[in-house]
Amino acid sequence: MASTDSKPLIAIIPARAGSKGLPNKNTMIFGAHPLYMHAVKVAIEANCDRCIISTNIHSILEATHSKTVETIKRPTAFTKDTTKMDDVLCHLVDTVIDGDATIILLQPTSPLRNTHDLLNALQRYSDGNFDLVMTVTEAENHALKYGFVVGNHFKPVSKPEYCFQNRADLPKLFKPNGAIYIFAADWLRENRTLATDNIGFSIMPVERSADIDTKHDLDAAMRRLAQTN
Repeated sequence: MASTDSKPLIAIIPARAGSKGLPNKNTMIFGAHPLYMHAVKVAIEANCDRCIISTNIHSILEATHSKTVETIKRPTAFTKDTTKMDDVLCHLVDTVIDGDATIILLQPTSPLRNTHDLLNALQRYSDGNFDLVMTVTEAENHALKYGFVVGNHFKPVSKPEYCFQNRADLPKLFKPNGAIYIFAADWLRENRTLATDNIGFSIMPVERSADIDTKHDLDAAMRRLAQTN
């Protein structure tokens, strides 16, 4: 698959230096490759027209990649701990992506996703009328019993009756797993954020839904990787 509805297919891989939860995580070796290269591999295998790595990591900027892979030096303004992904993406669609395109956000911290997961998500995006499609995985549904404390009141996050139901009677719950987000460049230019109430989903299994932010996350993902090899 090289395009969606005749639009170029562009993968964006954000790889910032300076992670505090797990220092140098984007370039640490995971299996046989640096973490970020697992995202690059999926983009290439899915025949993306372009794969753009937005980074301030010198080793990535200086590395030799295949011809469809571009490294863009991220401006300092977008390399802070407080930088939002929305701002990184808007910088790219405003400066290095001309016209409309189907954008695939592949974060390096989800190295267990595979090409099949991406193709499934692209199919859901092309079949639907969504602003954005993201991958999700099933979560513990007891979170439906949760709520906010506002003053002296408990405010349920969902239906009040869920707070008093047995977990077996609660509906299934899914959470974003951070592996894949798909949207149109023109839509982001206008919306300026990924936040929308028109979201499609593609389900990924728990065993491929690692989201690495800490050493504990890394160790768990390494164990899952070993189980698949």
